[in-house]
Amino acid sequence: IVDSLSAIVDERNTTEAFFSFYVQGGRLYSEDVTANWRLQIWQDIIQDLDESNNVMFGYGYNKIIPAMDHKERRGSDGKNENVHNYFFNIFARGGLIQILLFMSFHVFIVYYYFKKFKNFKILKYMIPIFLVSFFDTSMESVRFPFLYYSFLGYFFNEDSIYLQ
Repeated sequence: IVDSLSAIVDERNTTEAFFSFYVQGGRLYSEDVTANWRLQIWQDIIQDLDESNNVMFGYGYNKIIPAMDHKERRGSDGKNENVHNYFFNIFARGGLIQILLFMSFHVFIVYYYFKKFKNFKILKYMIPIFLVSFFDTSMESVRFPFLYYSFLGYFFNEDSIYLQ
């Protein structure tokens, strides 16, 4: 079966890029160097969590995420430990349990907002922030999350300009 699938893959040239993304050898790649660098880190996290039986609880917070413990990924100063994805960072540190708690918390915020104001306007604020955080380190500092959660609180205020 494996040989047959490999022959089909070779015959149909499935490494053709789709929006600069392509699959080769069971992994997702990108023709964009920066995107490809991130994709490889994220896939390494998933693979290593699975192989080390840490999917449920993650690596914890006491050591570097193993996918970042490579010389070529540590940056020119050797101190880079960020996987450049807020969600993969949560998953790597706290596993499936922590990412599910995080997602549940934000689903509750949307649910509570809808229940209170009968609209989903809060998503106009949340979605762009999560999109940025999916590809960069925005939520890994102190300032950005402070602003994000402060504004979430502001939007729940019934007198908010946002609601008018």
